[in-house]
Amino acid sequence: MKTIIHETLNGMRQITAQFNPEFKSVSFEENTVLHDGRQFSVSRITLRKSDVQAMLEYFEQLEEKSGEIK
Repeated sequence: MKTIIHETLNGMRQITAQFNPEFKSVSFEENTVLHDGRQFSVSRITLRKSDVQAMLEYFEQLEEKSGEIK
């Protein structure tokens, strides 16, 4: 079952997630939602928890570096 985890622009953009217990992974999908309710997939990625942690560490490193520049 997909769950909407983030919605912006008055519902015109949604990020959904679906957990796969067999592979212990989550598939994230970004959708554009038109005014008539039709949805179009913009992007999709499947990650494990360790992947998400690595992405957050990278993001934090970028924030630290940008703080050093200022």
